[in-house]
Amino acid sequence: MTYSRCSPVAAAEAASAVRAAVSLLPDGQRRVVELACFGGLSYREVALAAGVPEGTAKSRLRLALAEPESALGRQLLESW
Repeated sequence: MTYSRCSPVAAAEAASAVRAAVSLLPDGQRRVVELACFGGLSYREVALAAGVPEGTAKSRLRLALAEPESALGRQLLESW
């Protein structure tokens, strides 16, 4: 599979779309996404940083990634 490189403008628009989608999440979900996806933390580290049990951190991340996926995908496609 080959991947085309997107222009800096397209990359900036995609990053903006991701930030917009993440900003719409409820606080708890947004926090775990930021820690796991942007901070690179493990579930255990996310749980410790967020002050929640590990199972709660996993559930919040799963919920956060399940719903915005379709909206995020549409935003990314529209930005290209």
